[in-house]
Amino acid sequence: MKFQHQIIILLLLISLINGCSKPAFEMSYELIDLPVAAKVRCLEVRGDSLIIGGGDVNEEGFVIQSNRAIAQFHLITDTLTKEVYDLTHFQGRWFFGLDSVEMLISEDLSSFQTYYWRQEDWVSDLSKHPIRRFAQTNDGLYAVAGGKLTFGVIYQTSDAKVWNPLEFDNELRSICSYENTVWAAGNGRLMRLRKGEDWERIELNDRFIADMVFTSKLRGIGITYDGRAIITTDGGDSWSNVKQKSKGFLNRVVAENDISIAVGNAGLIGISQNIGESWKWYVLKERLDLNDVLIVDDHCVIAADEGVLIRFSLASLK
Repeated sequence: MKFQHQIIILLLLISLINGCSKPAFEMSYELIDLPVAAKVRCLEVRGDSLIIGGGDVNEEGFVIQSNRAIAQFHLITDTLTKEVYDLTHFQGRWFFGLDSVEMLISEDLSSFQTYYWRQEDWVSDLSKHPIRRFAQTNDGLYAVAGGKLTFGVIYQTSDAKVWNPLEFDNELRSICSYENTVWAAGNGRLMRLRKGEDWERIELNDRFIADMVFTSKLRGIGITYDGRAIITTDGGDSWSNVKQKSKGFLNRVVAENDISIAVGNAGLIGISQNIGESWKWYVLKERLDLNDVLIVDDHCVIAADEGVLIRFSLASLK
């Protein structure tokens, strides 16, 4: 009888473990190998091209150009001084955010020039934080730096020539914009800049926003490092938790129409089809860390470790 009880308890434990685990990814997807084997960190669509950047920690960075169909690749460079965290195009030039707060500028991706920070714009211990993300409005370009320090920095420019830094006590990781409003967030802090006003400080208490996206001036979706999706309907003044929390670390979120997609470590993917109100969580069998995500021509494209892109059709979500 004692043995039977042990068997029953074991079966119950197995059932609980299986019930708590995330399902395997249910739709078909494809793995696309790039001409490099390093971490893919950022994706940007420009015209008919997809620009891809990345690099492993403390290694050389790379930039790759592909067509939107991701069928042809041109390795622009794999010898940048440091890994590429993000890239953007503003006022006719490309900007690349690297580790150790380095920034490169390129006119046509044929050559890269280093931006040299003015001495009065230096912040404490520059060598210990990367430029994480870019965002832009109609009249300004913004970047957030942080990740290895106890404080964060927002850089902003209107002419893409001189950048002005703003230091904050809280570590910052994410930045986004909608029309002429900019939000920057990280550990316990959200900063908001509305046109004609100064930066506003909004407390997040114990939340650490890893990334966020706004679909209007009021409605936004955030993801936290502890695996939670949160939403706001008042421009970031207040946030509410979504019930379906994932069991993993989240890195990026993107939204288009009603569809929102979040990606994280160990192959974690979250999908919402009602503007972030509820989510389903899945895991790729490859368990690669997922670092960035875009929606391109009715497909989802994900940047992963080991020089891999993951792609699946949005039609398969229905």
